[in-house]
Amino acid sequence: MSEREGEAVVPERIGKYVIRRLLGQGGMGRVYHAYDPLIGRDVAIKVMLPEMAQNPDLKERFIREAQAAGHLRHPNIVTIHDLGEEAGVPYIVMEYLEGEDLDDLIRRRAPLSVLEKLDIIRQVCDALGYAHARGIVHRDIKPANIRLLEGRVPKVMDFGIAKVGTTHLTQTGLTVGTPHYMAPEQIRGERDRIDGRTDIFALGAVLYELLFYRRPFEGDHPLTVFYKILSPEPADIPDVPALPYNPDIRSVLARALAKDPEERYPSAYDMEQDLVALIRRLGEWHDQTTQPVASAVAAETGGMISGVETAVVPGPTSTPSEVSIVLEPAGRTPGRQAWLRWVLLLGSLLGLGLGTGIVYQVLREPAVVPARESTPQATESAKTTPATTSPVPASPSVDAHPTPVVLPPAADPTPPAQAAGETPEPLGTLDLNVLPWAEVLSIRRVSDGWSPPLPKPSYTPLRMPEVRTGVYEVQVRHPRLDRPVTFRVAVEAGKIQKFTYDLQGVVLPEVP
Repeated sequence: MSEREGEAVVPERIGKYVIRRLLGQGGMGRVYHAYDPLIGRDVAIKVMLPEMAQNPDLKERFIREAQAAGHLRHPNIVTIHDLGEEAGVPYIVMEYLEGEDLDDLIRRRAPLSVLEKLDIIRQVCDALGYAHARGIVHRDIKPANIRLLEGRVPKVMDFGIAKVGTTHLTQTGLTVGTPHYMAPEQIRGERDRIDGRTDIFALGAVLYELLFYRRPFEGDHPLTVFYKILSPEPADIPDVPALPYNPDIRSVLARALAKDPEERYPSAYDMEQDLVALIRRLGEWHDQTTQPVASAVAAETGGMISGVETAVVPGPTSTPSEVSIVLEPAGRTPGRQAWLRWVLLLGSLLGLGLGTGIVYQVLREPAVVPARESTPQATESAKTTPATTSPVPASPSVDAHPTPVVLPPAADPTPPAQAAGETPEPLGTLDLNVLPWAEVLSIRRVSDGWSPPLPKPSYTPLRMPEVRTGVYEVQVRHPRLDRPVTFRVAVEAGKIQKFTYDLQGVVLPEVP
């Protein structure tokens, strides 16, 4: 039995899933609210329209959506549970999300503060950075593809036209995307230039629209919109002097919406870092601002920016994440116990320093060791044994200062022995992985500062074949860490050195 809801026939079942209701319909397919009786959970099922499934290219694009998003596990990306086909029509089973699309929120001009709006985009930045690090570019970021759950937690949806690695899910010469959010290189069909920065441009347009309730590039016809985007003139960003940190907000928008990809943020993580810094300062501004001052800001921004700047601003949303790194430990209540802890700490440091001095003085005295004749074999062994013989990587450490470690300048990429006509240096392979992920800033050999070539940006997991042997100092960063992390790893000749470092185990120094 089937029932009708409008013009769409709602089936009773699709595969093992019991259909409850029709959620919506688009040009490619329908989305149903369904129930998985075996696991006992609600799901959403996206079913391709039968007439569309007759087109092999469109069917492949539909299936590739599940393949693209199916490998992603991030709290701000919709989770794909299953991919199936019934009567020649494919369907995707994903998590059921209760909430509203960002597009609906913008249309009804929801009463959100600037702080809340920036935090929504910050979370989307984290999701896109995660996808980009795995070679997936969304290519259709827009408000309708971002769903807000309870607590203002966004979920990125619809990877139907994603670019997976070097594979495009569209035909040659076909321009895809939503006109108001497409980057110039996307409009021109420059497939080789489409990368994560294309999504950053679209996200900048979403942030603009969320802040000012109008799009950065308006027009009555898609060609008019394309003309404005392709024009060398930058986007017209409103100047609202009463808005706190107005120049910084304008700077973030200008960089994200740069027409030249080289002038945009190099990665979504970099954009997230700027938003995190801005959110912190805005949070302090809200804490220090009185009601009349906040109301004056709301009055000057008028109909463009949400007037509810006087709303209570919640702290950072507590969402499940693949990384749980403490940035700022909770403040301790001052009192007797805190004072005693400091006294005990200072006393321990003084005792440690005194003990170290005594040991040093004792060890300085030359020890009387009976002379022992060394054999030729032992002498030769001593000459050929390097200073660092342990292949075990040194313990990871967190820099005490935000500035990166300054290593010796990189040597000439040509091995010295090879340049002199001698035997080339032995080579090995480095398999580097940082959990859950990180951007690799530098990899330099400790002995001479030589660096293997690195693509920019570089994300883990990273495989580097034909690396010279030796101990390397690796520096990585993650947007939730306010300073880089440095650790060492050894590469041996003819071997594959697999090194995994879990960022979740890093303990940052307490912020004073």
